[in-house]
This record gives sequence, C-alpha cells and structure tokens, in this order.
Amino acid sequence: MKIPGRGSQSAILMILDPLDKLDPETDTSLALAREFLQRGYSVRAADVQDLFLERSDLRVRSAPLALKNNSLISGKPSQHSVRFFKLIVIRKEPPFDESYLAMTYMLSTPFCQGCFISNSPHGIRSTNEKMSIHLFPELIPPTLTCSNHLEILSFQRRLRSDLVIKPLGEKGGKGIFRLRRASLGGKEALRRATRFGRKTLQAQVFIGSRNSASEKRVLLLEGELLGVFEKRARPGEFRANLSLGATIHRTRLTKKEVSLIKEVGSYSKQAGLHLVGIDVLHEKLIEINVTCPSGLLDLKLLYPSTEPVRAWADSLVRSAGLEHPDYR
Repeated sequence: MKIPGRGSQSAILMILDPLDKLDPETDTSLALAREFLQRGYSVRAADVQDLFLERSDLRVRSAPLALKNNSLISGKPSQHSVRFFKLIVIRKEPPFDESYLAMTYMLSTPFCQGCFISNSPHGIRSTNEKMSIHLFPELIPPTLTCSNHLEILSFQRRLRSDLVIKPLGEKGGKGIFRLRRASLGGKEALRRATRFGRKTLQAQVFIGSRNSASEKRVLLLEGELLGVFEKRARPGEFRANLSLGATIHRTRLTKKEVSLIKEVGSYSKQAGLHLVGIDVLHEKLIEINVTCPSGLLDLKLLYPSTEPVRAWADSLVRSAGLEHPDYR
C-alpha cells in the first residue's frame, strides 16, 4: 500500500481496549478521543491484536471514530501502514502481558519512523509500574521484589510488619493482598501467589492505618505537575482504587511530596513518558503508572476551572507537530 503524504499529517491512531468495554462517562482515553474529534482531527482506534509486522512493514487494522450526539461511535475498519499516522497514542490498559510487551517492540523504531508515539513504547517497557519505584530508593517504603516466598517471609520478619503483596502487571488493585504478620497461612498464600517460584511479586511494608486508608494520585504532564487528588478507600478496604469503591477528594501536596514529584518528573520526561500518574502514600512513592494513566476526569470534577484533557491534547499536538485540520 502506498504510504500517504500530506494527507496523513493530522491522522491520529489510538491503541486501546474495545470501546464497549470502556465507560464513556469516566474513561480518560475516550475523553481524549472526543477532544481530538471536536478539534477536527481524524482519529482511528485499534487494539493490540490489530498490529501486524512483516519484515520492516508495520501495519494496523483500525476503525475510524466519530461523534454522534457527543457519543463515540466506530466505523468500518481498514488497514494502513503505521506511517499513515502522525501521532500514535498508547492507551491499552494492563495486564502488561506478553502481547503488551510485543506491542511495545513493534511500535519501537525503525518500524514507526516519523510517528510520534505517546507514551514512548521504550519508556513503557523500561518502567514497570510496580518495579520502577526501585529507581528512587530514598523515596519509597521498604520494598522487596522477588519470586521466592521464603525471601518475602524473611523480609517480613525483619520488618516486623504486615506486608502488601502486589503482582507486577495488573491494574485496579487486582491480585493485591495484605499479608498479616501473624498470618498462619502466610507461607502457603505466598507459595500460591508466586506460583511456586515462577511468578515475581512485590512485597511492600504496610504503611496504612486503620482509620486512614487513602493515597494521593499525582498527574504529571511532560514531567510537570498537572494536578493531584486524594483517593480514599471504602470502609474495610485498604486498597484505594476507584474501581474498588474509593472516593476522590481535593488535597494539597506537602513540601516533601513536591520534591518527590520533581525527581520522578525529571525521569519520566527523559524516558518519553508524557502523561504519568504516580501514587503517593504517607509521602512515599508506591507506584508509577505509565501504560494507561487515568484521573484527568476526576481532576476536572474536583477542580472545574482546570482543563487537564485539553492540556494533554495540546501537549500531544505540539509534540507530534500535527497540522491543524483546517490547514490541510
């Protein structure tokens, strides 16, 4: 297929989950797609399995998106070279599995030369959302990453504390559990969770409290603070995930958190991670979200005068050098 020239200078590809699996009221990716469409850009959607690499020709089967009564609808899919697109936005949600990893390789240069990709596939691949906090040892709570359940138990004995056990590639609190210090079934629970040494987990000291299960979500755009809000877990739950019933609230950053954000922001900008959501608990960094960071609509809800989705779109348009549709 002939690679289009000027006609592709405002074409956008979004790699995301099927539209019918996303909540149109709360989904950050759909909000970005609507913003682009309202500006007059051509936007197409594809999933991971729609990418095809043969030799050095990377192609994608994608569907055009359109707005109908402010709702997103998709049209008939067709196939293009990825070089048809000036901007590719990766918004595929975890699990970060073998297919997700393969996607980051396919979207790496030279297969996508001339396309601006956000977040950078290399940056996503190099920044596991759980493990990457080890890049900032002074900013994190005591944390161990391994697949050996005996090492995790030894780590717990040294700390004399409950632990939070996390899988490395999931989202929304899935697979996370609290390993209590006095748990009689702790050894067996860890054996199963590590799949008897075949699955790596992250063990982190439990730093929550009985009456305050909350954390801060900090959104960074191009390494700079975009906004922050607090997530409060529902009663009886230590995981402050919105998908598990947590609520959102206004909050402020402490001086220590401002310093933390500056350090993580510098790293994320260098890694090509243009939109990042970091989770902070008791002034400690506990996660760096890079695959499909969310929270922009929550931010807008709490701070109506802000325009985080618009700011994100502006950043992508500028970075990709997209021509305005009116200029084509």
